[in-house]
Amino acid sequence: LRGYAYDSFNPDALVNSAKVINGKVQFTEGTAYPILVFPSGMKLNPNSDKIAPKTLEKLLELVNAGATLLVGERPEKTFGKEVDKHFENHLEQLWGGVFSRLKDGKTTITYKTLGKGMVVKTPFEAETFDKLGVQRDVIILDSLGNYAKDIAWTHRRSSKNDSYFIANQQAVKIGI
Repeated sequence: LRGYAYDSFNPDALVNSAKVINGKVQFTEGTAYPILVFPSGMKLNPNSDKIAPKTLEKLLELVNAGATLLVGERPEKTFGKEVDKHFENHLEQLWGGVFSRLKDGKTTITYKTLGKGMVVKTPFEAETFDKLGVQRDVIILDSLGNYAKDIAWTHRRSSKNDSYFIANQQAVKIGI
């Protein structure tokens, strides 16, 4: 989706650092995310059908504390041979149960509330996260008013200011 910054993290950072503050998942001072995306199978993730029990437990804890989690296919296995007695229950809490549907123009958002948070199912085909309460961070248009292509950007916050770094990824000058 255009206009939203994203980042990635490993399971260790999630389990040991993530906490919910004001409805956002915070890993370190100044890095807070309104939505966590837990995607389905991807070429770079051949183990997408598996999840570690500690990761699953942390995701459930974060949603109950107020996080919004966008989930793909339900993982069915855990890593290793040891079975966690809460594994199936935690899977069911996040991926199971009754989901509601919200129309957003031509698309439908499938979601459920859980604790203070929300679980949203993929595919997420809406143009924005507005219906989830997340506004775009930046909108960059070209000189014709269309979304500018091949623009990379990042947004950093400090206690005193916000900084945006914007870079043209094309080998030609463009007007924005």
